[in-house]
Amino acid sequence: MKKSWIERTALAATAALIMGTAGCASSQSGEQRSVRSEAFAALVACDYDRAETLFAAAIAEDPGNAYDHLNLGVAQQYNGRLGAARASYQTAKDLGPDLPIVVKTTDKSTCALDFPDASGADAATVGDLASLNLDLLD
Repeated sequence: MKKSWIERTALAATAALIMGTAGCASSQSGEQRSVRSEAFAALVACDYDRAETLFAAAIAEDPGNAYDHLNLGVAQQYNGRLGAARASYQTAKDLGPDLPIVVKTTDKSTCALDFPDASGADAATVGDLASLNLDLLD
């Protein structure tokens, strides 16, 4: 059964949300981890303006983090900034084509959106998920 555009978008966004801070390297400063954690918390809480601001700050400190670019794209997409989301997804795809998606359980009850279970997502890497989100925006 083919999923609707809305279900597919929610599925792709959920996969980005559950990644959390999987790409954090131990060499990052505590401040970088803190900004990234706050950004992820804002994204999970559907505070997309704050998430976008914080992921942009995390990227300014660590521009090579594909997970941050992917999550920034999700925030931008939900803020209606589709051109910016496309650019973020493309950057994530370019930076981390083979980086794994790590499933992390989160409490989605604070979010007004009803995300389906992402365990059935087709995407297994950042590159796959970024490509899926790019396709959904077209």
